[in-house]
Amino acid sequence: MSWKRAWVGLVGGSMAVAVAAGIAWAEPKKDEPTLPKMDPQMEAMMAEMAKFAAPGPEHKVLEPLIGKWKTSTKMWMGPGEPQASEGTAEYAWLLDGRFMTYHGRSTMMGQPAEGFEILGYDRKAKKYDGIWVDNSSTALFQFSGSYDEATKTLTYMANWPNPMGEGTVPYRMTTKIEGPDQHVFTMYQVSGGGDQKIMETICTRVK
Repeated sequence: MSWKRAWVGLVGGSMAVAVAAGIAWAEPKKDEPTLPKMDPQMEAMMAEMAKFAAPGPEHKVLEPLIGKWKTSTKMWMGPGEPQASEGTAEYAWLLDGRFMTYHGRSTMMGQPAEGFEILGYDRKAKKYDGIWVDNSSTALFQFSGSYDEATKTLTYMANWPNPMGEGTVPYRMTTKIEGPDQHVFTMYQVSGGGDQKIMETICTRVK
């Protein structure tokens, strides 16, 4: 069991005992028994967790994405003109600004397409982490990245299962914040001969 799970279990168990016993979370009155002193190791663990528990300035980077958007997507499936589609998307905060959710709806090859994402910044690991799921697969896709303040661009790297065979395929994805009312998501397949652009989505804010 990881220390995070142990901590969650300890907190959950303590709260359950307190509720069952009708204990109020307040300073003990005179002649009332006090709770036993916390173990020093657990106290140090709590202090370490508290340093990274609240959202930081890195989370504020995501603020311009919050809201509802119209999406215009192009997909390059091979030589020739890309396939184009229109859709909608919405970003919202989760858990008091610790994470951000994305929910998008569009079409792909004439079929309904829907995807959901959770993105956050790990203040301890110092990186953006996310997971992606959609209705074209039963897989859960993970990615990690960073933010460049000079270009207002989030860049993520991922190694996802090869849809045409064994192993994985590397991808690079960017979200460039061009202003409060527009950002552009671009996806590339990484290869030794140069990154191949396979998708671009322009998001325009709904007002």
